Amino acid sequence: NFIAVSGDNSGRVLDAPEFAVMHDKGNEENVFDRIDYQIANGNTVHLNLGLTRSWFQTPQTFDNLNLGVVDPSGNPVPPMDQRSQIKTYNVAPTWTRLLSPTAVFTFGGFVRRDGYDYYPSNDPFADLGPLNLQRETIGQHRTLTNTGIRSDLAYAYGIHNLKMGLS
Repeated sequence: NFIAVSGDNSGRVLDAPEFAVMHDKGNEENVFDRIDYQIANGNTVHLNLGLTRSWFQTPQTFDNLNLGVVDPSGNPVPPMDQRSQIKTYNVAPTWTRLLSPTAVFTFGGFVRRDGYDYYPSNDPFADLGPLNLQRETIGQHRTLTNTGIRSDLAYAYGIHNLKMGLS
């Protein structure tokens, strides 16, 4: 059994468009675990598990600071405060069977799901930008799920190696 955990909390997550970094904080965490279990002589099951979470601010330009900009009521508009979060999980089981001292059969699959959330500024006027280039502000939630299976047969004898498979 193997577990790896990592994280980052940085003040420069994305490449900012300006030399001065403004509104560019973020953090991320990763957890990975691999579990191996020998069912019987020559039969092994592996399970890879992964979780990732990252959160970051959308970098600003000087235009996004909204200096001197007022809303229709005459109140000052705060700087843009757009943020994003990505959550990912990955599950990949694999079965390995030793067929002979020279042949190994492997069968496995995987499921990976990514979820992306975009959060606009709390003040909708902050996202409109200079000269009203952007006319609206909106939040988003997107997901992408990938699944697959694979199988292969590996043969090694002396200096000869052969591997064939399907995915």
